[in-house]
Amino acid sequence: MTISRGPKSGKRPVNERAVRNALGGNRGGGGRGGHDGTGALKGIREGEVVGHQAAKIAEDNIGYRLLARMGWSEGDKIGLEGGIEVPITAIMKKSKLGLGAGRGM
Repeated sequence: MTISRGPKSGKRPVNERAVRNALGGNRGGGGRGGHDGTGALKGIREGEVVGHQAAKIAEDNIGYRLLARMGWSEGDKIGLEGGIEVPITAIMKKSKLGLGAGRGM
């Protein structure tokens, strides 16, 4: 990548070091400081159900308070048409394929 000053540029020279740092430099990892974006997720495998063992949110949680202000109370379903009783299941997706895509496509 080449950055140069043109006729509409400011009078200050380009700070090559700042540009290199902003683009990730030569540290690898695609400009993310050498991180591969999966730091906390290393022990989790593709397709694994996550979050099912999480504790209930406390009454001082902002989400809990917002729901309570809208008339919800613990044990009620969330939603107008029947609603949901249990939280939505989260299944880990680490591959770069689109949602619903398989490897054989």
